[in-house]
Amino acid sequence: MYTAELIFRITQGRPQIEKDAAVGIVMGALWENGQILDPGPPMTVTARRYRAFVSIPERTSLDAKQNSPAARKRLAALKRQGLARPEMKVLGKDRGQLDPCECSQPGNYILSTAWFDDRWTSPVQCGDCFLPVPLYRIPATQEPMMGNAPAGHWSLLQWEHYHRACEGFWLRSHPLMGKEDARTPERYAVRQLERIDSGLIKCGRRFCAMIEESTGRPTYYALTRLGDARSVRKEWLRPCPACGGAWLLDQPWHGRFCFRCEPCRLVSEIAGNAREHLRPKGNAKAQRGKGAEKQV
Repeated sequence: MYTAELIFRITQGRPQIEKDAAVGIVMGALWENGQILDPGPPMTVTARRYRAFVSIPERTSLDAKQNSPAARKRLAALKRQGLARPEMKVLGKDRGQLDPCECSQPGNYILSTAWFDDRWTSPVQCGDCFLPVPLYRIPATQEPMMGNAPAGHWSLLQWEHYHRACEGFWLRSHPLMGKEDARTPERYAVRQLERIDSGLIKCGRRFCAMIEESTGRPTYYALTRLGDARSVRKEWLRPCPACGGAWLLDQPWHGRFCFRCEPCRLVSEIAGNAREHLRPKGNAKAQRGKGAEKQV
């Protein structure tokens, strides 16, 4: 990941509010396409230019070939608002940030967020290297239930923000309020993050289906596993929440996901208190057909 500077030079004396709006629209189009990662980057304005400092996945993220149709249209409209097309300068590599996937043809993808990581990055990971995949490499994902949402990946990024908000609210609910007051909103967040029939998970799985259809690559939804399980043994043997089948892997995928269901395109981690315990004898295949155990 890199830090870059975008410079919009002012060429005509149009009203300030119009220039502000034009720059904001271009920045929004670049963010919706995954070319810049922070939705509200630092920006300065003088009588002659706008300067924005943005995080980008690759050195080439702002090249014209990466632009979406919406970005091309909005860049072309800058001249009417008295602005030149932006100049771009890569300032250097962003230390402490994840590098993007460099696989030429990923075998599959994972839709996942990381509540403990406040870095802006793509919610789509490569299933081979487990590094973030810049969204401009993936065809547009449009959620039909979001109505007249902008084209590109706007809907997917809104889903990511909502997912992170639920994770953060669950994590911080008790310190902010009394235990009784926190119980109801915390339960809501847990339901959205863990229940297979929640609106958040249903929406995320629709995005997975879109990405799989457009890329021809299997795309898995990473289910969040919060807190500890009541029974460690049952945690190891819990079935896929969608089909009830066995999905325990012989070895964790990428050292993180202990469960994966191929038909349902779901992956999940093990509960925190089960990680230090050995799995029960018998692998996942041996458990198939014995009846699905109730999810802990």
